[in-house]
Amino acid sequence: MFYVVLGIFLAITSTITDLCGKQLIRFSTLLEQRGALARARTSLIAGIVVSAVAGPLLDLGAYAVAPASLLAPFASMDVIWNAGLAPWLLNEKLTRPRCMAIVLVFIGTLIAGIFGPHEDRHYTYEDVEELVVSLRTPIYLAVLFGGILLSTTVLSRRPKGDPIRGIALGMLAGSLSGNMFCVKLLMELVQISYRTSWESVWGSWLPYPLLIGAVFFAVSNLFFLTKGMREYQALFMVTVFEGAGMVTNAVSASIILLECDDMEWWRVFLYAFGLCTICCGMAVLCRSEFKAVKEDSLQDDNTCFSAREGEDAKDLGLGATTTTTTTTKITATINADIEESKLDEQSRIGNCSKSKTSVSL
Repeated sequence: MFYVVLGIFLAITSTITDLCGKQLIRFSTLLEQRGALARARTSLIAGIVVSAVAGPLLDLGAYAVAPASLLAPFASMDVIWNAGLAPWLLNEKLTRPRCMAIVLVFIGTLIAGIFGPHEDRHYTYEDVEELVVSLRTPIYLAVLFGGILLSTTVLSRRPKGDPIRGIALGMLAGSLSGNMFCVKLLMELVQISYRTSWESVWGSWLPYPLLIGAVFFAVSNLFFLTKGMREYQALFMVTVFEGAGMVTNAVSASIILLECDDMEWWRVFLYAFGLCTICCGMAVLCRSEFKAVKEDSLQDDNTCFSAREGEDAKDLGLGATTTTTTTTKITATINADIEESKLDEQSRIGNCSKSKTSVSL
């Protein structure tokens, strides 16, 4: 039990350090907008280093002593810390839907943490090898990378600031970060080599694919996370990222590591209910962000429409003036022609009278 509590403590500490890294990345964007480019670069580098080094090291310790399925929900504690710090440090607005989403994520985390698996299984080398070469593993990885390909397709077609792009970035980074089964199995092999001999473990092929996978999942998510934190507010991006990471972690631990196989059915049901509650919190958040973007678009359209109305009114006034001037000129020309015709008629009448007088004489 001591090791389980230690693992939970390390996992929670990891969420705090991860959040510090994310906040620094977001803060670098705000500094760029203010023109402080040197400080922005320093903040960005510090955030990436903290996220890439401090968090993964704490995760290694946590997953070495506690089940992955138990630790998975505690990753969403990042959302709680973010809700308290983002309005204060980043001047972001904590709206009612965001509060509701954070509460749902917190409740789901508690339920999943209480009813999830608590027993840390002791693996042998053969157990780890059987899990890695099982048919479940390539099927899971194929589905995972298919989702990654779909997300990258969405990213390439959506502009910055679009909510769907933000969700795709957060879920992509979270899905990559949440695959902790490589870290879990790698740490089990380290313990096995400590109990037996290093040559029996590290002289085989098994540790190296797990090491490559652990490094890939730990580093690749930083690219998408950094992009997401620089384009979207932390209250939105952190919630999507942590929710996706937690669900992916729980699913991978259940499918690949089979950590839920020995649990009673009612515990499995409540554990799944906690995960669904976290997903509901993410859905509430995403819906509120869509609504906010839609309202902003309507306000922008109304502003543009009002501006166009003013321009049209000016154009109509100019057109009316031009028409009036043209009509006046035409009327004056017609009147001049009429006067000239009258003068010609009078001149002809006068000439005729003179001719008659001459004939009479």
